[in-house]
Amino acid sequence: MGEKVTKIDLSLYKELLESIRIPLYVIRQKDYEMLFINSYGKKYWGKYDDYQGKKCYHFMVEQDAPCDFCDFLSEEVSHIKMEEFYLDDKKAWMQGNIHKIIWDNEDAVLFYYFDVTEFKMKKIYDYLDLDTLDVLVQNVPSGMAIGYVENHIIKKLSINDIIEEYLGIPKGILYMNDHSLISTRIHKNDIPNVRKSMLGLKENHRIHSVKFRYSKNNNGCYIWYRIDVSCIDILNGYFLFISMHDIDDEKKKEEELWLANHTLEDTLKIYSAIAAKNESIVYEFDLKSRTLKAIDNEYARKRFKELGYPMVLKNVPEVFEGILDKKNYDLIKKIYAEFESGEKNNSVLIEAKEKDGKKRIAKLDYTCIYNSEGKPVKYYGTVQNITEKWEKNIEYKEKLEAFNNYDEKYLLAKVHVNLSDNYIISSADGQHKSLALVGADGKNYSEILDEVSQKALQKEDVDKIKEMYPDKLIKLYEKGKTNYEFYYRRGCRVKFYLWMKLDIQIFENPYKNNLEAFVYIYDSTKYSLSRMLISKITEIGFELIGIIDTVSGLISTYENDEGMENFVEKTAHLDYDSFFESEVGTSLYLENGERIKKYFKLENVVKEIEEKSTVSFRFNFRDADGNLKYKSIELCFLDDSKRYIYFCEYDITKQYLEEKEQYRKMEEAAKIAKMANDSKTEFISRISHDIRTPISIIKNMVDFAMEDIYEPEKLKSDLRKIEAANGFLLSLINDVLDISKIDSGKMELNEAPYTAKEHIENVESILKTMCDEKHLKYEIKDYTGQGVIVVDKIRINQIILNLISNAVKYTPSGGTVKYTSLTKQLKEEGKMLFGFEIEDNGIGMSKEFQKKLFEPFTQEYNNPFRKKTSSGTGLGMSIVKKIIDLMDGEIEVYSKLGRGTKIRVSVVTDDASDNLKYRDYFVKKMVKDDKAQIEGKILLVEDNEINMEIVKRIMDSYNIEYDSAINGKEAVDIFEKSSIGEFSAILMDIQLPIMNGYEATKAIRSLPRTDAEEVVVIAMTADAFSDAIKKGKESGMDEYVIKPLNPKILYNTLVKRIGAKNG
Repeated sequence: MGEKVTKIDLSLYKELLESIRIPLYVIRQKDYEMLFINSYGKKYWGKYDDYQGKKCYHFMVEQDAPCDFCDFLSEEVSHIKMEEFYLDDKKAWMQGNIHKIIWDNEDAVLFYYFDVTEFKMKKIYDYLDLDTLDVLVQNVPSGMAIGYVENHIIKKLSINDIIEEYLGIPKGILYMNDHSLISTRIHKNDIPNVRKSMLGLKENHRIHSVKFRYSKNNNGCYIWYRIDVSCIDILNGYFLFISMHDIDDEKKKEEELWLANHTLEDTLKIYSAIAAKNESIVYEFDLKSRTLKAIDNEYARKRFKELGYPMVLKNVPEVFEGILDKKNYDLIKKIYAEFESGEKNNSVLIEAKEKDGKKRIAKLDYTCIYNSEGKPVKYYGTVQNITEKWEKNIEYKEKLEAFNNYDEKYLLAKVHVNLSDNYIISSADGQHKSLALVGADGKNYSEILDEVSQKALQKEDVDKIKEMYPDKLIKLYEKGKTNYEFYYRRGCRVKFYLWMKLDIQIFENPYKNNLEAFVYIYDSTKYSLSRMLISKITEIGFELIGIIDTVSGLISTYENDEGMENFVEKTAHLDYDSFFESEVGTSLYLENGERIKKYFKLENVVKEIEEKSTVSFRFNFRDADGNLKYKSIELCFLDDSKRYIYFCEYDITKQYLEEKEQYRKMEEAAKIAKMANDSKTEFISRISHDIRTPISIIKNMVDFAMEDIYEPEKLKSDLRKIEAANGFLLSLINDVLDISKIDSGKMELNEAPYTAKEHIENVESILKTMCDEKHLKYEIKDYTGQGVIVVDKIRINQIILNLISNAVKYTPSGGTVKYTSLTKQLKEEGKMLFGFEIEDNGIGMSKEFQKKLFEPFTQEYNNPFRKKTSSGTGLGMSIVKKIIDLMDGEIEVYSKLGRGTKIRVSVVTDDASDNLKYRDYFVKKMVKDDKAQIEGKILLVEDNEINMEIVKRIMDSYNIEYDSAINGKEAVDIFEKSSIGEFSAILMDIQLPIMNGYEATKAIRSLPRTDAEEVVVIAMTADAFSDAIKKGKESGMDEYVIKPLNPKILYNTLVKRIGAKNG
């Protein structure tokens, strides 16, 4: 009987075992099946799968058989305490305990473990002191080092003498944790591998091995070493074990062995890759097995696939009997016989037709490999497709034959040149002339050209000859050009110079793989002179010239076919009447054809020339495409014999049409001038009437006001009418000025951010005031999106004022005027679409009037819904359109008589909220309270007494302190004598006596005072043109206000520039 086995009551212990915080599990003794594992055990071993029905060795350690230590299960023992063991994946030392138990009435075994790493490492650490380490490492028969590392610092280190010898560095330096001397001696190509290995060691502490070259004496001579490193974690650090071995001899033997095994194979692969680019196949033929094998490359695979052959052919040469024709099969057998006889090397050509019917030429080369006994073993060689080269060889031979046989009437010489090697291959005379260039065979081609260029008469001819030099012609060929032709003048032994034509043909020599050229030299004197003569005639546009023989009635003609210098003979000795009928008569207009035919009878032509010496005749006709053309023919006798008539014909269609167009433009210009004069007269008439009307009202109402001086109500009525007439007159003058500025290109846009809030406030102010006065309803749909538009506020407000004014004016009482914002941010970054609609249900417009809506002084007086009392300048919509065009915007009009009008405006602008340029705008605070007190004193400069009174009264109305001057000189004196900072601003008129406003501003700015540059100067001017504004800024003015002065605008301008404080 064995020891007593513990019986486990499952219901009692399962919960207890589950709660124990050490890994434990239970297996069936007879078949190792898992019966239980606690939660801590699952977590410790990382086993979360279902263990039911699985073997312990398979579930726990993924083995196919039981572990070695399980032999004790057959022994008569009930408890075993296992030796301590190290788990590499856990980096821990474990102590195991095993008990035989009864589990659910079955024999079972309980396993449980304790982590004894800390205890174990403490024992090892205490044991391994420095002396012990030294004893260990010094007795190892190879390079050895042991150290303890904690927080990347070596606490204990022992290095034996062998490592010191390998490294050539004293131990004392190595113990200092300074490894810089080692790193500088490692071969630069091996440093990345060493570094990678060391980093890997730090990360996972596994065994690492690295081979590297090391210069012991740091002299560039390297020895191969291998270092093996491993680690064991102990407490808060780890033990580092290093072994170092000299492997220099081993590495050298490896390299020699590798070279011996790979040289031939790699050479074949490299050669095969190169051969593929030349359409070649590299092959290996083994004599013993009679096997032919193609070395793999892209071209080989492609060709064998096309031919339908495998890349390995056995039973050579018999295998080719059914593949090749008899001629080529016999050739292969002959080559095989040479193989067997040990022929060292040879080269043969194979000519065959393939499946596509095309002839192929292949060149076969081979070289024999012998064994140690001198017997042939293998053959290596190439099969190259030389079809293209073969065809080029034939083509080259044909070219050479044609060159040698070529001769021509005007040929002076022909030269065969080797361009690549820069020498003349051969040269020959033509039939009639000879040149010094002939007979220069074998001479330097460039040197001969130097001699030739010396005989050229003009620099431009020398430049042409320079293009014949080898480097120039080779570059020409590389660009895809194979021909070069030019003419030049050459001096001759006689006084008359010689014209030469050179025709050069560039081509390849397939035998030598170089570039060559044929140079043909012709006498082109006659041709060149004829061409020059004719080109002079053609400079005035002649396209047909000819000679008429008045005796024989024959004609010879020449026509310009492709340009001024390309006149070619068209007819020779043709009958005059037949020529005229075919070339001129068939294309004439029918209505004047008979007249022209009669005129061009030869006898009539002769008679007319005798009377006038030169005859010119113009006629029109239809060409072959039906286009109307105009021509002129001029005729005169060629010499005093009066037998020959010279004539020329040229196309005057362009000249005729240009004259006609010029005449049309002159008529149109006269018409426009008349219309402009009429418009001017109408403008003066209208403007005279429109100006006289308000002036007449003002004059009469002033008289009435004088009479009503003691009747307040009547006086107020008189003054209101004067005010209305004055407003109309001012509006009319402003409109005329705006039209003038826009038309002269002097209106400029002064763009600035314009918030939706500010814009809508202006719209509501205008719309409410006007609608309330006329008892109209109004609606405003505001823009509620993001972004701030950048526009010229004044011009935008002017557009809206005009459009709202029209909508209100032409909408009866009880009607409605709507303003709808269409503004939105665009997808394009930093851009906005500023848009709006103004809609009314008023009298509308006819379609006819809408077509001329934007013309100046245009009003629809015949609109049946329009009140007879309605008045206006007729300039408002014209100004609106011109301003919108200036902004690159669009305006759309939708209107029906009696149904109302809708006008839509859209302009693309910058988005100020997304633009750093306008950043400062959003931090400025404008004073809105018109009761706030302006800070400081104002200097008023005005020479007109009434204007001075007006500006003073405006200052008084806002309780602003001021001084005054009546000319520029006085203003400068007053400012110069004032205390520093006394004046906050100067209101400066421009047209001043003694010293004008520009000059006065410059003088003030130049004064040696601290406030001369700071004081604000605001121009008061009736000149709103951009030139005046620009001139003001150049002189030093900061701002401007337009006369007649608007008190609120003047006040807000002062507030903006110098500030205010609430009273």
